[in-house]
Amino acid sequence: MKFIILITVLSLLLFSDTENFTITDSGNLEWSKVHTTELSTTNLHIAIKTKLKGEEISSNTFIAQIKNYQLEFEELGYKKMSTPIVAQGKINFELLIQTKEGKYKVTARQIKSITPIDDSPTDMELFAIKKGNYKSLFTKHLAKILEYNLNKKTILVPENTDW
Repeated sequence: MKFIILITVLSLLLFSDTENFTITDSGNLEWSKVHTTELSTTNLHIAIKTKLKGEEISSNTFIAQIKNYQLEFEELGYKKMSTPIVAQGKINFELLIQTKEGKYKVTARQIKSITPIDDSPTDMELFAIKKGNYKSLFTKHLAKILEYNLNKKTILVPENTDW
């Protein structure tokens, strides 16, 4: 029984930060998440167009190019000296947004890192994937920082905390 509990706890610790990330068949890194919303479909589409600068490519699908998005790591408790340099810079990514009544799915793909040392965008796969598996740098630090920032960028309407 203790063994099963230990395995469960370890798997939660190891995989919880990467659960919204996938490695595609072509070896690319993608992040997807479904958000719920109380916005009507019309207001949701307006929010996508204004906040994310999304371009409508079909009736319920949008695409947006996000450039130079500054990664925040200190809000997660990371210190500059102990944070990997790739997590201290900016990212560029393409955002695919699909909508349904009461929810929307966002998929970040073609994620590129721009470190404070180098202004040229580098594919995030270089830091995240090796031989079809996640690198330890990614699972230990980078996934958590990317998850936080991508989630923050794609929440279109803050949750109502008034009660």
